[in-house]
Amino acid sequence: MDAMQVQRWITIAVLTLVCWAPASWAADVMVFGHRPHPSIQAFAKQLQQQSQHTVSMTTQVSELSKADLVVAVGAQSLAAVAGAIDSPLVAVFVSREQYLAHAQQVKSAVFIEPSLLKQLRLARALVGPEKRLGVLLNNQQQWTDLTSMALPEDGELAGIGSVSIQQLDNFDSLNHALVALLKDSEALVGVYDTELYSAANIKNILITAYRQNVPLIGPSNAYIKAGALATLHSDLNHVAQRTVEVIDAGLSGQWPAADYNPYFDVRYNDQVARSLNMVLPEAADIIPTLQEAPQ
Repeated sequence: MDAMQVQRWITIAVLTLVCWAPASWAADVMVFGHRPHPSIQAFAKQLQQQSQHTVSMTTQVSELSKADLVVAVGAQSLAAVAGAIDSPLVAVFVSREQYLAHAQQVKSAVFIEPSLLKQLRLARALVGPEKRLGVLLNNQQQWTDLTSMALPEDGELAGIGSVSIQQLDNFDSLNHALVALLKDSEALVGVYDTELYSAANIKNILITAYRQNVPLIGPSNAYIKAGALATLHSDLNHVAQRTVEVIDAGLSGQWPAADYNPYFDVRYNDQVARSLNMVLPEAADIIPTLQEAPQ
């Protein structure tokens, strides 16, 4: 074998090693909770099981200096450490708005709420292609913030179909906005807005919707017990799965943008479905299509 062949094989061997090298190195990851809580401990355990890293948990900000990377669990934990540590910071179980309040101090985040566009796709899968979906917003900007899209002028969304959108700031009351929206909608898709869909408003929203046989999809799992028909939901396992991906990519120098969790399941309220005489598809049959769709 001549010198040129030797050099060629060495080059191939080096490239092979580079291609098959781990995406990141084993790091000391510390999960931070502002107070002890079983769910945070369970999340840390899931993170350890799914990753190559050494994962520990603490409630003390002073201990975080030892970490290669910190994962803050929840809004209060994020507020306690944002700007107070030098290690890269990832936030989980925080809303999009809670993340934005500390975006300059956070490398990436996994939002707690489902994507509105995916909730619309879920609604479409449940009610069929012909029915019009309804969305109630505070204002026009909220739609752009949540979807990174302009309001559809013709009421048609690519891949979703017919959608009616009403803005609360165009009405003198929530009731008037709801009546106008439900008159032109056959399913109501809730946005993750804790003021619009507050405990004070949700009862009124559900009663008004169900009087017209209009189901509520979303805004989150918390509303299923209240009377929503269905929602997307990411559990501890889903959040840990996405967090491991974020950590590995970040430690390789490619931090993913803060975003909605691409891993989730579908939760149903079977009692509501029976009341509305709806036959719902098996969740496992629609999840793959929903996961593949844009967020």
